[in-house]
Amino acid sequence: SNNAAPASTRGRGSQSNSAPPSSTRGTGVQGSRSSSASTASQTQQPQLRGILFPLPTIKPKSQPAANACGSQPKDLSYDHAAEMIRLMSAKAKELNIPICICIRDRHDNLVAHIRMKNALLGSIELSCQKARSSALFPFPSGDFSMSPGIELSNGIISNVRGGLPLITASGASVGSIGVSGAPSGELDEEIAKVAVDMLDFILENYW
Repeated sequence: SNNAAPASTRGRGSQSNSAPPSSTRGTGVQGSRSSSASTASQTQQPQLRGILFPLPTIKPKSQPAANACGSQPKDLSYDHAAEMIRLMSAKAKELNIPICICIRDRHDNLVAHIRMKNALLGSIELSCQKARSSALFPFPSGDFSMSPGIELSNGIISNVRGGLPLITASGASVGSIGVSGAPSGELDEEIAKVAVDMLDFILENYW
């Protein structure tokens, strides 16, 4: 009796020493799995946020004033041209110079063409040649003197001063003005500039 413990005692002892109860083993495995899943989700969460959130904010690009509403630059109308002619005629009368005025749109279409009383006959055609030059090439007609021969292109244009492009403050070309009849191209250009300087105001207030 001193050499061996009862069988029932040995069985209980061996069970307690060899392994924990099955319920304890299950709890330990599930706990480790949930702990691993929690660690994995914590590890992945910043990556998911980086991929999906936040969405990038895209700011619309600024547009020129002439295209602010998704529209093309305004086409010149008779009302625009009439106000330009009024301004230039007043300047010509102030200088006591009868002139011819030609106004063309950005497509080189004629918008208005007038001859003041006693203006030179040759100035009728020349004023439109100057305007055509600055409508086809949005530069002052006098600048074409630096490109000899260009006046022979596009059905005869002019490299004489007096033609100016009509360019808005936003940089859109809407047409041109040609003035002829003054004793010099410089004076023709000075008269044309009276209307050019008022272009944006005229486009906004005359229809």
